[in-house]
Amino acid sequence: MSELLATGAQPIACQRPLRAPPRCVPPMRHAASSDITSKRRITVGAPSPELVDHWLAKAFNAQDVEAAAKMYHPEASVVRVEQVHGSNNVAKGSAGIKEVMAGYIGLKPHMDVIVHHTTVAGDFALCRSQWLISGEDKDGKKIEVHHHGMEVMRKLDNGEWVFFIDHPWGADASWTIDRPPHAD
Repeated sequence: MSELLATGAQPIACQRPLRAPPRCVPPMRHAASSDITSKRRITVGAPSPELVDHWLAKAFNAQDVEAAAKMYHPEASVVRVEQVHGSNNVAKGSAGIKEVMAGYIGLKPHMDVIVHHTTVAGDFALCRSQWLISGEDKDGKKIEVHHHGMEVMRKLDNGEWVFFIDHPWGADASWTIDRPPHAD
């Protein structure tokens, strides 16, 4: 069975292997895999929308608040995660993003991530990810935060991609209902 990954007006076929999450060609690798990112310091953005989540994971794993915050557009919005930040309010702009990233980095995290699907339209892309952060809370107790995110990436003038809207738990199963209400 195949799905479509829209890239402008030209779709690219994606293959869905049995017993595995959908993978778009070329297949994305797990963030912990050393062959997906170089050893260079992240300055801003990623070369493709699929890599934005992976480069954010690299910044988290390096416990680098500045690198994590630079993966977001200056006018970006991100939904906080109650388990990490104590609320699920939306943070906006560079200062808000940096505060949210500092909350994650405060966990001394290790982040693993996979991007399940990406749809590109011009300078924007919609991604669906699944991520897991393992770390320690403020009392030193082990903590795991696992969600399914929905993200809108934006292409910068220099061709690099960054988060524009990040809803870290926007694709969680908790949002599902048996069927939508009947429309009149």
